[in-house]
Amino acid sequence: MLAHENICLVIVPPEKMEANLVNEIAPIFQKDVYQTRQMLSGKMPKIVPGYRSPAEAETVANSLKATGLLAFTCEDTFLRRPPSPVFSAAKLSFNEKEVTFQEQSGATRTLAAGEVFLILKGNKPKLIETENSKTVRKLSIGKTILTGGLPIFNKVKQTTTVKSIESLLLLRLYNHASADPIIELSQHNIDYKYLGPKLNYSSLVNFNTVASDIKNAFPGAIYDDRLMQLPRQEESSAPETEFELNCRLLFIYYKTIKENQTEQ
Repeated sequence: MLAHENICLVIVPPEKMEANLVNEIAPIFQKDVYQTRQMLSGKMPKIVPGYRSPAEAETVANSLKATGLLAFTCEDTFLRRPPSPVFSAAKLSFNEKEVTFQEQSGATRTLAAGEVFLILKGNKPKLIETENSKTVRKLSIGKTILTGGLPIFNKVKQTTTVKSIESLLLLRLYNHASADPIIELSQHNIDYKYLGPKLNYSSLVNFNTVASDIKNAFPGAIYDDRLMQLPRQEESSAPETEFELNCRLLFIYYKTIKENQTEQ
C-alpha cells in the first residue's frame, strides 16, 4: 500500500466490452450497468475519482484485477506534477546499434538499442487565445438627454477572445526508470536532411518517416501511438495538461504490465 493519502485508482478499459464483465464490475464500482459501461469505454487508462484512502483504492483495485481488468493505484500528485525539462532533439544520427540525438544548442545524447523502454507518438494540443478588437457606436444616454433628445453616440472598443486548438506532433522516448521522457522529437524542430532520398515536402510525412526509423532503431521498445487518435478537447481549459497526464498514465500502465510479467 502506498503511504500517502492522495491516491487515485487507475483502470485500463478492456479491449472488448463483454456483458458478463460489465455485470461483474458494476457492483465493485457501486454503479449501474450503464454508468459502468461509460467508465470502461475508450482506449486510454483513466482515473476513477472518489476514493478517500489508499486502503479503499487498493481494495477496489484488487477486486477489479480479480475480474481480469488491469487496475492499479498511483499518487495523484505524481500524475499531475508539472513536466520536467526535456531533451528536445533537432538532429539525429543512426549507427548500427545506437542513435545520437542533438539539441539546437549542440548538446548530444546517445542511446543504445536496449536503453529505450517506451516510445509514445501523439498530437499535443495547445490552447490558442486570440483577441479580436472592433470599434462600435454606442448610444450615450447622458449626452442625448443634454442635447434635448438628439442621439449622441460614443465610439466604444469591444474586445473578444477567440479560443482554438492547435496540435503538434511529438515523439517521446522513455527509459524504464522515469515517467519523464529522456528524448522528445517535435514535428517542426527536427532537421529532416538526414532522410536523404526519403525527404518529402510534407513535414507530416517526414515526421512519420522519423517515427518509423526510431521504432526500427529500438526494436525492444514498446511503441504506442494511441495519443494520435484522441478526440480534440475543444472545451478543455488545459489541453496541454491533459496530454501530459495521458503520457504519464501510459508510462505507468506499461511499467505495471512489465512488472507483473517479471513477477510471474
